[in-house]
Amino acid sequence: MPQSFRNAWRWLVGASAAAMLIASISPAANAQTPDTGIITLCIGRTGKIIGENIHCANKNIQLTWNIPGPQGPEGPQGNTGPAGAPGAPGATGAQGPVGPVGPTGPMGAMGLTGPEGVQGVTGPAGPTGNVGHPGPTGPTGAMGLQGPSGVPTFPPGSNDNVEILSGGTLGGTIGNQAAIQLDQNSGNLTKPTFPLYMGPGNGASGEGITSIPPAPVAAPQTSVQVPMPGGTAFNMTVTIAPGDAGAPGSEYTFILCNEADCDIVTNPFCKVANDSFPGTDTTACSTSTFVGSTMAEDYLPGDTLSIQAYKSEASIPTNTVDVRWSLDFAINSTDAF
Repeated sequence: MPQSFRNAWRWLVGASAAAMLIASISPAANAQTPDTGIITLCIGRTGKIIGENIHCANKNIQLTWNIPGPQGPEGPQGNTGPAGAPGAPGATGAQGPVGPVGPTGPMGAMGLTGPEGVQGVTGPAGPTGNVGHPGPTGPTGAMGLQGPSGVPTFPPGSNDNVEILSGGTLGGTIGNQAAIQLDQNSGNLTKPTFPLYMGPGNGASGEGITSIPPAPVAAPQTSVQVPMPGGTAFNMTVTIAPGDAGAPGSEYTFILCNEADCDIVTNPFCKVANDSFPGTDTTACSTSTFVGSTMAEDYLPGDTLSIQAYKSEASIPTNTVDVRWSLDFAINSTDAF
């Protein structure tokens, strides 16, 4: 308040000047908004306005406007504004770790069996395969009933019905003149080429002649093979002369044949050889002791027996040798061995 009436006109002039100053304040400062803040005006003793929002000395008068009042009650909720535009997609996050394997679920119920399919078309028959090797000889059948032939029989195991069969290549003189000798032209690479055949009773053929005596219409084997009464042949022994089979590595093979079957895999056989190791040169062999040989060969009544001989090494020189052989033949197979 003014301290005397003498100075009252100065307050009025000051008030008018203040009003004029307020009118000149910027709209931002004059707006009645919460963020305008308090406005101060410094007036001198003479009524002159010194400045706005400045420090006012004690000798001057400070006027203050826009002092905040107490906060009013909260107004009602305004209307919801429109949705803003979608923001730009954020960057893709890093791959998270693989989670643990979950437990195995229970087994589902078995499905229904589907209908049977239609029969497929039968394919064409395949080509006929090669003829296989003869199988091993089957066991000897049971002895038949005694026929009325009047031929005496012998009790099994007595060895009275075991015969010794023998033969050879007719010796060095006759065999040489008849070209029936065992030489290196008889075979090659473990296979016979012009083998020698021998039958019981000194029958022999081969090396360009069919038989002794000559029989031009007969093959070498069929001209010397002999029909058997039925039984078992075993323990074939072969000896060569003179000397040995030839140089180290030379070899001759002897196989017991049944009809045209001269299979080294299934029939008894043995070999005479001159090995490269000292002391292993042989001049005789036996099917009973030769490793890998079948022990015996069974014959039905009427089956023919012969022995096939040939060179069984490749490109190894061999001697030309004469052959002697023998074997046991049991009419009753229980008497073999």
